[in-house]
Amino acid sequence: MNELPPDEPRWVQARAMLEAGTPTAGGAVIDDAAHLAVALPGADPAALAAAIGPRRSWTLLVPTVDEAAAEAIQQALASHGWSGEAASLYAALASDDLANDDGAAIAGDDRAALLAHVTDPALAAELSAAPGPLVAIAVEGVPAAFAYGAWRTARHVELTTQTLPAYRQLGLGVRVAAGLARVELAQGRGPVMGALDSSAVAHRLANRIGLVEVARMRVLWSPA
Repeated sequence: MNELPPDEPRWVQARAMLEAGTPTAGGAVIDDAAHLAVALPGADPAALAAAIGPRRSWTLLVPTVDEAAAEAIQQALASHGWSGEAASLYAALASDDLANDDGAAIAGDDRAALLAHVTDPALAAELSAAPGPLVAIAVEGVPAAFAYGAWRTARHVELTTQTLPAYRQLGLGVRVAAGLARVELAQGRGPVMGALDSSAVAHRLANRIGLVEVARMRVLWSPA
């Protein structure tokens, strides 16, 4: 196994992938199922571009604190049509910092019944296979918003939220994410969430949940 990067918010995906035995190539850990790669410390831009450059509909996270190194990686992948931008990482260290999670509860074991009303097959499959606890909020008895930890290490977990289209703009995403964050903090894991610089919605969500910016990184993506 490659040497693990530090268990810090910026490395949550890389550590989780490496701990699960996900393979590496070109200085990155590469998850074919998720179409996700993470550049490891000291990754060589040319080797990385050779390993993942031709792939389509992929995302590369570049968590390095060295901005020049991140820029070199982006430039190396630009010849393959990749683009990208900077992003902020948000985290919370204590439950007292988090928003109200009224109504959020850990879903039971019967996820098939819980998700029977979810008409989007891809979303239903995502939520059904979500690792760790799945937290939900119901509106008039209908589970309407969900949160789970997409990637987790011993000390951190990346929050992912999904709200059904008919229930958006109600603040449910904030409450369900805060609920999951409290569950994870009670188990010793600090919640982490990323937000692209261009996504005012993501930054606003992180702030409303009660997370604070702790790091910067680069996110790249390949053409479809």
